[in-house]
Amino acid sequence: MSRVLVVDDELSMRELLEIFFLKEGHEVDLACEGGAGVKLMLEVDYDLVITDLRMPGTNGMVVLERCRELLPDTPIIVMTAFATPETAISAMKLGAYDYFTKPFKLDEAKVVISKALERRELVLENRELRTELGKEHSKGIIGRSIAIQRMMTLVKRVAPTKANIL
Repeated sequence: MSRVLVVDDELSMRELLEIFFLKEGHEVDLACEGGAGVKLMLEVDYDLVITDLRMPGTNGMVVLERCRELLPDTPIIVMTAFATPETAISAMKLGAYDYFTKPFKLDEAKVVISKALERRELVLENRELRTELGKEHSKGIIGRSIAIQRMMTLVKRVAPTKANIL
């Protein structure tokens, strides 16, 4: 189950996306403006953020920038009823995963949303695997044989000294 944040000033859009995500088995938090969305991001590590661009107060571009700072691995989908190529390009340059023009078809959005959540899962899994690899294999030497273990023990003993070993 994923945790999703929807930031939009339109009540009907928030309700539509809330119903959609709940049916899909996700947890959903809603914010009616950008500032409230950013505040929620300070408290929760979201798996996906969906934000409108044009909102009173803090707009979607600010939400996008702050999300990149606070939740760098979280995909962000931007949506707007006032689409222009410039806003789409700006959003993508700031790190948006994708861009929807309102009104959009939920079936098409579902595909993009599932890909975004899948990407998030892969990024986190990749990070975890790299961490495990780093713990298990020091200095890029991979091996579990007794000879390798003895050699690694020797390396650890000699490494702090100024001895020259070939």
